[in-house]
Amino acid sequence: MLGVLGTSGWYLLETAILGPLARFFHPVAWDGASGAIDGRSWNLLLLGSDNDNKYVFPNLLTQVLMVVHVDPFNKSVSLVSIPRDSWVPVPGQVGMHKLDQAFFLGSLPHHSFDDGVRMARATIEQDYGIPIDRYAWVGLVVSPG
Repeated sequence: MLGVLGTSGWYLLETAILGPLARFFHPVAWDGASGAIDGRSWNLLLLGSDNDNKYVFPNLLTQVLMVVHVDPFNKSVSLVSIPRDSWVPVPGQVGMHKLDQAFFLGSLPHHSFDDGVRMARATIEQDYGIPIDRYAWVGLVVSPG
């Protein structure tokens, strides 16, 4: 009986929680590293944009930039929200830009979502010194009011 409950619990965990989460959390390693996060703490970059059709990709600005730090050793999770209107140098760009433009500036040359994520990641890593291991894109829906 205990084995059946354990198997059922594992199946539920895999299908109802871990499987769906894997569709949202994506590795962002581009340096040839495996991107493995087992056995260490890691950071998740949350990027979000409104979903009210004001803009069409690649003309998207990130309305939300947050970093979630997961520390399995201390069993803790922390979150920091980085203001989108912060003026920062964006890697490979001239001058200062608002942080919310990093995704747009990265995605524009090759019309590539992945390049936008890489530029946002590189900007956070360069300007805030926070290494990013994974990202999740969050679509924010504006409700009529």
